[in-house]
Amino acid sequence: MSTLHQETLIDRFLAHLSHMRGLSEATVRSYRNDLVKVGAFLEKLGTDLVSATREDIRHCVAEYTLARQAPSSINRMLSSLRSWYRFLRREGVRIDSPMEGISSVKAGKRLPSFLFEDEVDRLLDIEGSDFASLRDRALLEVLYSTGCRVQELVSLTISGVQVSRGWCVVKGKGGKERLLFLGLGARKALAAYLPLRQALLERMGRREEGALFVNQKGSPLTTRGVAYIIERRAREKGLEKRISPHVFRHSFATHVLSRGADLRVVQEMLGHASLSTTQVYTHLSLPALKRMYRKAHPHAERSDS
Repeated sequence: MSTLHQETLIDRFLAHLSHMRGLSEATVRSYRNDLVKVGAFLEKLGTDLVSATREDIRHCVAEYTLARQAPSSINRMLSSLRSWYRFLRREGVRIDSPMEGISSVKAGKRLPSFLFEDEVDRLLDIEGSDFASLRDRALLEVLYSTGCRVQELVSLTISGVQVSRGWCVVKGKGGKERLLFLGLGARKALAAYLPLRQALLERMGRREEGALFVNQKGSPLTTRGVAYIIERRAREKGLEKRISPHVFRHSFATHVLSRGADLRVVQEMLGHASLSTTQVYTHLSLPALKRMYRKAHPHAERSDS
């Protein structure tokens, strides 16, 4: 098959992911990167992404494994390929899929990194009444209060946030919307930030900007911009942990579960399709479970274990 025809198919596939399945730009970009890498490897084998056989895919998995790629990276690549070959079958380009019989790579369970409650309190304790200070405080409060993904955070709009009512609407994976709650800290921080946001946008001639969180020029914050803000604030507070926006999401889930939240409720708030994805946080909440056991079980207090 010609390279031009294959590129056309890839472009149509990515457009399908974006428009029909509603995947984010970052996710679609990951699919493209996976296809490009696998395509380069298959070219060395004398084949391509359209004509590859099951053996070709097995060779690719072996190559990734020998290169010490993380199991999660290999499985993401396999997931991309499964979607790709399903697309080719629907388009009538292939009548079979080389992914049949190809299993995901087993990965050891790794507990997500999270912050202790006192560490969160230190990070949220941002002094100052200038735009950057109030915005950063509001941003971190919303992240911790909702447990939303960073892409969902930067996609938040003014119209999707009801500060007085204590909720906001985020658009998650696949374009699915869900309602999340804003705690008292987040509501107060937003109430302090919003007037400065409005004043900044008026100065910049960007009154119609709909993004909730903007930079000093009045443009919407990016995911990288949020990560930079968190890294800088963590350094200021002397926290040595590597803290990413996703660590706030892990911390949210860990803390609400440790205080007795129902697992399925947390699943809904996080926007997880599968309960098994949420269950990893129960491992982080064992101390709270032990406390509940000692308090409730009639024989528990006889043992110190």
